[in-house]
Amino acid sequence: MSGFGSSNSWMMLYELDPWDEDELVQSLYFPTTGVGLSCNAWSCGSATTPWVSPNSYDTPTWPPLVDTQMAIKVNWGSFVDTGGV
Repeated sequence: MSGFGSSNSWMMLYELDPWDEDELVQSLYFPTTGVGLSCNAWSCGSATTPWVSPNSYDTPTWPPLVDTQMAIKVNWGSFVDTGGV
């Protein structure tokens, strides 16, 4: 395994009011993001992507109403041969 990635990362941010209806503030969509892994025959070590900002917004599409970023972190991985190969 050489890496792990995500191509459909999104976030919907709501204003939560106990006395009122919850209102959508904005939907945010992030670009395809991937992290390279250093693996041997038994496991993979920890790896992290750089922080990335959203590449598009919805409801409204512009201007951005929030400032946020995302990253992918793989803490570790191991290989399990469930097929007995």
